[in-house]
Amino acid sequence: MLQAILALSDKTFWLPRGGSTVSGELDSLFNVIMWICVFFFLLVTVLLVWFVLRYRHRPGVTRDPAAGHSTALEITWTLIPSIICVFLYYYGFRQYMNMAIEPPNSYEITATGQMWQWSFTYPNGYTDPQLHVPVNTPVRVVLQSQDVIHSLYLPLMRVKKDVVPGRFNRLWFEATSANGAAYLTNVTINGKPTEIGVDVGGVRLAPTQDKFGSLPSDVQAVLASKSPTPTTRPAADKMVEGFSLLNGTTLYVIETNGTPSVIDGAGATGRQMIPFESLPAEVRSALEEETKGVSIPANQPVQAYDDAEPSDIYCAAYCGTNHSMMRSRVIVHRTQADFDKWLAGAAAKAMNLPPLELGKKLYMTKGCAQCHTIDGSKLVGPSWKDMWGRMEKMSDGKEVLVDEPYVIESIRSPLAKIVEGFPPQMPPFPPDMVKDNEVKGLIAFMKSISSHTSAADRAGPTSAPATRPAGAAPTTQK
Repeated sequence: MLQAILALSDKTFWLPRGGSTVSGELDSLFNVIMWICVFFFLLVTVLLVWFVLRYRHRPGVTRDPAAGHSTALEITWTLIPSIICVFLYYYGFRQYMNMAIEPPNSYEITATGQMWQWSFTYPNGYTDPQLHVPVNTPVRVVLQSQDVIHSLYLPLMRVKKDVVPGRFNRLWFEATSANGAAYLTNVTINGKPTEIGVDVGGVRLAPTQDKFGSLPSDVQAVLASKSPTPTTRPAADKMVEGFSLLNGTTLYVIETNGTPSVIDGAGATGRQMIPFESLPAEVRSALEEETKGVSIPANQPVQAYDDAEPSDIYCAAYCGTNHSMMRSRVIVHRTQADFDKWLAGAAAKAMNLPPLELGKKLYMTKGCAQCHTIDGSKLVGPSWKDMWGRMEKMSDGKEVLVDEPYVIESIRSPLAKIVEGFPPQMPPFPPDMVKDNEVKGLIAFMKSISSHTSAADRAGPTSAPATRPAGAAPTTQK
């Protein structure tokens, strides 16, 4: 416990808040070096200015002969910096060795960098775009890159390591803070009472849609109790809105007399009610942003639920045009049991997602959204809107039908065919990064946002589009 308290460091002008076993000592060493530099900078600058003024050339003043050396002065300005350097070397090297050698019982996670995303693979084989860890547990992260040099940087943990293609690297850390929370409140937007929610980092809580029949029994009982008569009990296929927390649990929205409220998976309401004005500034700002301009009264109660704690992950090496978009988060769970429950649930859910839902998730988590829009606008790559089932012109002048073989080839070997007007920047996604069932999910998602495919086409093989240029024959795929 004492080690955890000493490891925490407050946010300063120079550094974010620290939350690992090494952050306290690192911040102290940083501050010592900084103030030593400030002291000597001011000392040299003040003496320089004073010497310029005191010994400037003045008419009628005879210059003294050049002074000889002073042994005492030379020993002083050599000995003092030497002592400081030895002190800094000792404590810096000790801290470096502490950060370089992880405890033998560390929990191992594999991190893969690829333009422009991070993915983290856990011992059970599940891969997630965010790094989830339990609190007070040493975690070893094995680093690898699929394309160029990346650098995994976790500011809250005070760790950073570069990863070079074709080589492995590693870092470790032990998180000491897991005081996350989810905040939800009710506002009226466009005349309709609406529930909004954000996490402790000010990020909007992920919305969910679940069938009533698939909800926990306690939640079903609460929802059913809100019905005035048994005949108005929600049908099994009725969709129920909710919010997904970072720890893997879901909060469900229920309506009573037209006003929404929130219950957790056990059918209970919020653990704590906090006035809006007492929330952290970042949370208040995020909630106000979700209201689309509607003001929230200062005394309005906000429901607070315990949750895992998020912090930012960056790529600290310039890795290409969209380098600044290569961001993720490290999620610290409050207990080992919470982490184990999240991991088991996330892996099970990923295995059972329908192709379309899987494709939607992969579009956001596999880096597709960073290069391909779904609204028709252009980014690094062509937009996916209406792309499936149309003829696409390649950089060599040929036209290719966007169908299943073309999409698979574009994922596995993206440089085989380059769409005209776009640079050849997409990295390959081998089967160990994007599995065959995930490819099918992406295809299902592309079909769902294309006007060139009918309902029958979405269920079966895609035929040539009606917009094929006259006299043009289908291009043979490789």
